[in-house]
Amino acid sequence: HADKKKLYIIIDQNFIYSHFELQKTASQSAVVSHKTWMPASMDLYKIVNSIRKTYNSKLNKKYPWEDYLTQAVSTLSNEEIDWSKPKEDKLFFTVGARNVIEVAHPEDTTGGGFDRRGFGLPVVKFGKVGGGKSIALDDSLRHTISEQYGICCYDSDMDQVMESIEGNRKDSFIIIRSITDYVDGTTNKEWQPFASLSAASFAKAIICALPI
Repeated sequence: HADKKKLYIIIDQNFIYSHFELQKTASQSAVVSHKTWMPASMDLYKIVNSIRKTYNSKLNKKYPWEDYLTQAVSTLSNEEIDWSKPKEDKLFFTVGARNVIEVAHPEDTTGGGFDRRGFGLPVVKFGKVGGGKSIALDDSLRHTISEQYGICCYDSDMDQVMESIEGNRKDSFIIIRSITDYVDGTTNKEWQPFASLSAASFAKAIICALPI
């Protein structure tokens, strides 16, 4: 049997978004963080943390973005597009090279026992975002990097958007990602309206909390 190549992960840990590249040689493989981004000002993140701290899970109340989402779905109920949360919600996990199995969603730990999915609300995760096709499509690497560096989601290519933000000298920015598609590229169009409305509701909560 041939010896397995060693994997070296070289990543700058101080980031909110990182574009990864996988570089291979004859003797080893290395995951290289091609570029990372971090806002010069964390004002928007401070606003989000302030909203989260004022939430009382014992009252089973909604976060502001959840109220905005509920209101938006109701307001758009007569539109041609169905903006409500679809009834079918499936999560898949890759085992080995090609085996794909359906698994249960992780337990909602954001509300002190209040199951948001059961009430038709999205579960918001806070953390770092990673990108790069070579990593996003490699299940083993993706899970390894996620566990070591606290990355909560991946996309294929958003580095050009980040370059534009940096090029326009925007010191304060925040990434809001609403996920519907599967890692193999399968598009879940049924979930896209609700997902986009969820992201917009979260953005509205931040905007409404900005100091006047």
